[in-house]
Amino acid sequence: MKKPFVGFFPIKNENEIEKDNIVLVGLPYEGKKETKRGTKRFPSQLRKISYLFSGISVNYNFNISNKRCVDLGDIHPIKNQKFIKNLWRIQEETNSKLLFIGGDHLITYYTVSQAPKEKNVGLIWFDAHLDLAKEYPKKTYFSHATVLYNLIEQKIFLPEQVLIIGGHGFTHSQDEYDYWKSKNINLIRTENIFKNMEKSIEKLEQFLSKYPRIYLSLDIDVIEQSFVPTVSCPEPFGFYPDQLIKFLSRIVPKSEYVDIVEGRITRTENSTARLICSLIFQIISFWDKKE
Repeated sequence: MKKPFVGFFPIKNENEIEKDNIVLVGLPYEGKKETKRGTKRFPSQLRKISYLFSGISVNYNFNISNKRCVDLGDIHPIKNQKFIKNLWRIQEETNSKLLFIGGDHLITYYTVSQAPKEKNVGLIWFDAHLDLAKEYPKKTYFSHATVLYNLIEQKIFLPEQVLIIGGHGFTHSQDEYDYWKSKNINLIRTENIFKNMEKSIEKLEQFLSKYPRIYLSLDIDVIEQSFVPTVSCPEPFGFYPDQLIKFLSRIVPKSEYVDIVEGRITRTENSTARLICSLIFQIISFWDKKE
């Protein structure tokens, strides 16, 4: 790691994490896919882009350099499962927050599967897609498109513990749609957000009220593709960044864990990375405001 994310202090290992830290970890992993590649490089690329920002919010009287934010650098999520499990233990001991940057959406399986199981936890899943395929691509059972299916099938989360927000892209198969219906998984559709934001927020609040601990996974393709043109699988008719912020302002203060996945940068386009940098500042400000 040449430079940490702007405003973060670089640390060499998890034993340097202190009370109430916000801990950023890059997970440069990209599995098999038929969509555009490049998410593996995104954590390191994002750190470079972050230096184009001041890290100051006048809305919340917030300066990122005033917060004890630390950057652990990059790890491989599959090869470092013991490390991730230990990181969860330290998170509980220090009351710190975990912020993971992917990589494709499969990284969420390897992070939350190592989290404590005894907690009453809700998982909020922002995504243009349901990620409930049994296999995708063909004969591939662990991928960015099967991750939520595996989390549910392996009972890491029960269906009622999951809330999908977005889900406006076409599913990969009728089986995926049927699986969502049969499991009765909570869903706030993008079209309903546009029709009635207040009702959508009310449904979110009902879900939040059930769980004292929230894990948040954010696939950036949930946003309208004109705002995030370089993601692995862009979809039209997503919702707008300001709508996302309204949701995050309610979710993040209850979240112990946030991951952001499926971002890409090309030689000619870095607007997706700029938006994600801004989202990271917003997420930190929501955690900071709570405290």
